[in-house]
Amino acid sequence: MSSLTPRGSSRKWICTVAAAMAAAAIAVTALASSAFAVTDTIQTLTPPSDPAVQLGGQGSCQAGLPPAATAVLDWGDKPDGTIQPKLTASLCLQNTTNTYRVALQLYYLDSTPGPGSTHVMISESKSLAATGNGAAVNDFSVNLQGPKVLGATVTHAHAQLQKQVGGVWQDVTGADSFATADL
Repeated sequence: MSSLTPRGSSRKWICTVAAAMAAAAIAVTALASSAFAVTDTIQTLTPPSDPAVQLGGQGSCQAGLPPAATAVLDWGDKPDGTIQPKLTASLCLQNTTNTYRVALQLYYLDSTPGPGSTHVMISESKSLAATGNGAAVNDFSVNLQGPKVLGATVTHAHAQLQKQVGGVWQDVTGADSFATADL
């Protein structure tokens, strides 16, 4: 005569062990990816050449004032040596009906023999266009993810403000029109 009880307990035990192993694997993966997390702050941008546009931390736009917080650039470091940067910010438009966006530009410095080093852009990702409605302040959320690239090829990134003029996108120029973060 045989009993089914031990066999049922054995299956429960195996399922419990399998569930615990799966939970441990997920926890290890989460810890490993957080160990590689590298973030930088992107200074607030308030270009004197175009006071209608500013860049700051998400939700930090203020009417008539600079943004109250800095933007964040998460480099998205992966264990395989790649990065996938993500810019989290607010595009603040002050008393304007113009159209702006933010470009996340990845660069490396080419130090091949020659006069100086060459600043080479390897990628540019652009946010959605934001058009002001003429209010004292418009706060447009920016969640801009760049492409996955080999981390060794990137030395720094720019967050560049751009304005649409006559249907053509142009970099906002002058002081505080872009910010740099070094990897």
